[in-house]
Amino acid sequence: MQLDKNLVTFSGYLLCLIPLSLLTGPFLPDLFLSIISLIFLFIITKKKNWDYFLSRFFLIFIIFYVYLLFISINSSHPFLSLQSSLFYFRYGLFSLAVWFLLDNDIKLIKLFTLSFLFAFCFALIDGFYQYIFDTSIFGFVSLSPTRMTLPLNDNMILGGYISRIFPFLFGLLIFIRPKSKSTILATCILLILADVLIYISGERTALGLLLVTTFLLILLISKFKIIRIFTFILSVLIIIFITMTDNEIKKRNIDKTINQMNLTSIETETDIVLFSSVHESMFKSSFRMFLDNKLLGIGPKLFRVYCSDERYNIDDDTCNTHPHNTYVQLAAETGLIGILFVGSIFIYFSFILMRHLYIKFYYKEQSMSDVNLCLIICFLLSLWPFLPTQNFFNNWINVIYFLPVGFFLHLNNNIKKIENK
Repeated sequence: MQLDKNLVTFSGYLLCLIPLSLLTGPFLPDLFLSIISLIFLFIITKKKNWDYFLSRFFLIFIIFYVYLLFISINSSHPFLSLQSSLFYFRYGLFSLAVWFLLDNDIKLIKLFTLSFLFAFCFALIDGFYQYIFDTSIFGFVSLSPTRMTLPLNDNMILGGYISRIFPFLFGLLIFIRPKSKSTILATCILLILADVLIYISGERTALGLLLVTTFLLILLISKFKIIRIFTFILSVLIIIFITMTDNEIKKRNIDKTINQMNLTSIETETDIVLFSSVHESMFKSSFRMFLDNKLLGIGPKLFRVYCSDERYNIDDDTCNTHPHNTYVQLAAETGLIGILFVGSIFIYFSFILMRHLYIKFYYKEQSMSDVNLCLIICFLLSLWPFLPTQNFFNNWINVIYFLPVGFFLHLNNNIKKIENK
């Protein structure tokens, strides 16, 4: 009994370290995720309590996992494909483990929120340090003068980190109910700094996700709505000032975007390209793969192999490790069945938000808590179809995808206790 308690405590500490570990790159968060999942599996097996595995989430997840295994084994390069699919089960297991940990430690959400806040602030400080000195605090230098690295890794995805975890942290801050004026002021400053840093980070996808998040927060939540509107207006004013005074930022975020899309006047008869010519090349290649393998796809991780095939190669920009869009990648690598699995989840949560919006405006009632709304926004960002994305099977991004799932499962299965909180 004492061993189980110690293991739960240890796993809770590892969970609190995950937001910070994400700033080091993929290895540590994936390691912590795996340890937490194994400890959870050990405790559950020992207690023979299989209730968590009977949840609707896990049943859907395991069906998708088995499907990935099936198409990997039956692909043209099974051993390569299985590198992405074989251990994919750990992400679903991790979500259950987070749910279990939160059920067994009532103080863990607050502790996690504080550690999350520390990691977020550290990322912001390092980001502005990079903007001023062109290097991270720990000496990592970006390969691009207009992109920012993680504080403890040279991956140029700082903006993506902040934009994707932003609604998660915002929801948790609402949940712990900050009441003092100083806390509210600090939250306002945090929101403005996050907005501005996402813009100057040079990641246009991160900026797109920020806009989606802000729109949904203002539309859906009941608390801090005015604060978010006010902070966003201030952020826009600061961003306009930076754009007017910093030519490099303007070139990256405005001029380069227009040039990559070939967005010119109608008289020039220039085509408008989705995202960029490089993205369009990969998208066209993926579509050809899909047409030849409509139902099951070519197999996870195999875009990098097939893109050099003369049947699918468009030009010199075609080949990459993945086609940089979740649904385009799923179409090519997992076929129509894979798209239906993931797309249905996106549609399901979109429907939930629309239903909430209907009840809110017509019945003047709040059908869901603000923290749950923020978590659902996280899910929509993870599955957002209209922006470039990372590799769907990448371990770093999957930690971000599945971390809020455990919180959502915990909160929804303890809703009565939370409403009386």
